[in-house]
Amino acid sequence: IELLLRDQVYDDCYPLHAPLLKNIEPHMIPSWIMTKGEHRNTFDRMKLWWHWSRISNVFKDQPINHIKDYFGEHVALYFCWLR
Repeated sequence: IELLLRDQVYDDCYPLHAPLLKNIEPHMIPSWIMTKGEHRNTFDRMKLWWHWSRISNVFKDQPINHIKDYFGEHVALYFCWLR
């Protein structure tokens, strides 16, 4: 991305998500973080990573509620249909 910005292929870039703290497990997150609005999105992504996108979860059921919380009902319905 930096090269494309430098070559002026793109004017600017924006991250789609804030960085994910992969080394933090959900039980290590203090309970007060769930009530703060600015941290809610990060917490939802951490739950998705922990319960869905890790390689150890390949053969487990998809966490539809976590998908719905992060992506919304339309995306969660799609993954319900894939089951």
